[in-house]
Amino acid sequence: MEEIVDFSIGKYFTFEEAKKTPIHRWFFYKEGFSPSLIDLLLKRSRMGYEEICDCFCGVGTTLVRGRELCYSVKGNDVSFLSYFVSKVKMEKFNVERLEREFEKIKERIGKVRGFEAIELPKLEFFEWEKIMPKRNLRFLKKILKVMEEMEEKEKEFFMLALLSVVRKSSFIFLDGGVLRIRRRNVPSLKEEFYKKVKEMIKDLERHRFCSNEWGIFLEDARKINYKESVCITSPPYVNAIDYTKVYGVELSFLASLEEIKRIRGRVISSSVFKRAELKELPEKWKEYGRFPIVVNYLRDMEEVLKSLRKGENEVFMVVSNALIYEEHFFIDKELAKIMEELGYRVEIIVGKIRKTRIGNVVREVRESVVHGWLE
Repeated sequence: MEEIVDFSIGKYFTFEEAKKTPIHRWFFYKEGFSPSLIDLLLKRSRMGYEEICDCFCGVGTTLVRGRELCYSVKGNDVSFLSYFVSKVKMEKFNVERLEREFEKIKERIGKVRGFEAIELPKLEFFEWEKIMPKRNLRFLKKILKVMEEMEEKEKEFFMLALLSVVRKSSFIFLDGGVLRIRRRNVPSLKEEFYKKVKEMIKDLERHRFCSNEWGIFLEDARKINYKESVCITSPPYVNAIDYTKVYGVELSFLASLEEIKRIRGRVISSSVFKRAELKELPEKWKEYGRFPIVVNYLRDMEEVLKSLRKGENEVFMVVSNALIYEEHFFIDKELAKIMEELGYRVEIIVGKIRKTRIGNVVREVRESVVHGWLE
């Protein structure tokens, strides 16, 4: 196992670049990485495959960039939101048809009737009346009513635009890994939605994919069947974030509350707040016995890596080490060990050092790319 320090790639471990990049910017995803990271990692590829896959596709950064670079791409995620966002970004739309639909929306929005009876999706922790101003709630119901008559493909396009601005136009804000309510002046949902649609249509007018070969699946990363691909992915970090809760408002438009709770039970064990129990403690992780979440995370990731190894895929995983109750866990090294056990040659590329305060002590935690290839 070789360890390399290359801080030049660390700046691409965030979503900052994607916020300004056509197509990629359609949905803000704080946990995502930048499109340029794909380019840099492909230059390090040892196996020369012509297909790219991502088994934790998030909002489709790897897949979209892969198609821009003329690769065929496949991806999956267990989250309805990730699946939906990635799918819409990858679709081929008729721009003129979208523009006509947009004009119809603006024309009908002031005349639509019966929108008061629209039932908003049920939220797990909040009530709509408490998280959004009345003017925005009114527009939300109107736009959902108007979209009822659209063809499915165009409806998905406008739904993504709506999901990308709905939280911004509410009183909800993210505090660490928790959503909270703060009464304050928020932007008009109508204005934000119209602005987002214009931006998305403009992106389509000047953007072309080089490759038309793509597939996106609502599937568990532990059950994938990709073969001879370069897998560029970022599994959930071991931290305090439960993604089904952080993105619960957006998810509510795509899945029922019962379906969201089922997703929560199936995701990779990564949230330190998740009640974790060990059915068995593997000898190789015996030292982590006091931290079931870490053992469960490594066990889940071992299953993911076994699936990738079975298909002889090259692997790049963007990961972060973890601090739990002042204990430091070298997640990158543990994943590298699993890869070596599966027959991969492995290098760890350390790209970023983050400083985290635990009590009165500042600790350093690194983010890395774990790269595994076959010879």
